[in-house]
Amino acid sequence: MRQLVLIVAVFGLAACSSPATSESSALQSTPTDSTTGQPTAPASPSAEVRHFAAAGRELSMEGATCAVQPGGYGLCQGDIAISVGEVPSLPPIELREVLLAREFPLHVGEGELAKPGATPSFVLVDYDRDGTEDLAVAVDRLGGYGHWSYSVYLQRDEGWVLSPDFSALTEGRMGTPRRDGDAWVAFGKSGCCQHWEERYDVMEGKPVLRDVAITTVSADGSATTEVLRGDEAAAHVRGEH
Repeated sequence: MRQLVLIVAVFGLAACSSPATSESSALQSTPTDSTTGQPTAPASPSAEVRHFAAAGRELSMEGATCAVQPGGYGLCQGDIAISVGEVPSLPPIELREVLLAREFPLHVGEGELAKPGATPSFVLVDYDRDGTEDLAVAVDRLGGYGHWSYSVYLQRDEGWVLSPDFSALTEGRMGTPRRDGDAWVAFGKSGCCQHWEERYDVMEGKPVLRDVAITTVSADGSATTEVLRGDEAAAHVRGEH
């Protein structure tokens, strides 16, 4: 699998509103290993470049102005350049904003996150199964119950190509999809008592809905699961349920 270089340009204005602390190292230019959660170099609050590492991969973000939000994450705007890997760069991806995680900003591969419940800013994984890493970037909070949603870019020889289909799997859902065998699974819920899993196959580089498993928990704690397929599953994904 070849390595990547990505430059992301982000336009906008914001002010950095918090001094460096151990809890906001990702926002304050501390290189952090997402596997161990430990800094890989001394913090430098005035530095223009932030470095992150996980599973032997490195990502740097340059020129970002990040304002710490009430939830502790960073809203980053400005002329941002994000680089991954050390091979010749692909054409840049231009975005308006990037959400920066306080801890574990970079996640690589299909395994579990280093810290349960952590929300990464960047996910490097082969979404379309073509043998090259793709990149998901946290850009807003359109996920279910305010979870982050992502723009997913597929790696092509000519550059990064936005995938509306894979990006949609993070909107109204709970985080990024996870791998389950040969399928991708997106999660959602309605209140305390109804959860569902949307299972997608990958065909010709796109996610194709296989089924939706809906689990309902009753007042006595018992649970029942219904599996929808075909038109019923598609209607559920469209919100017609």
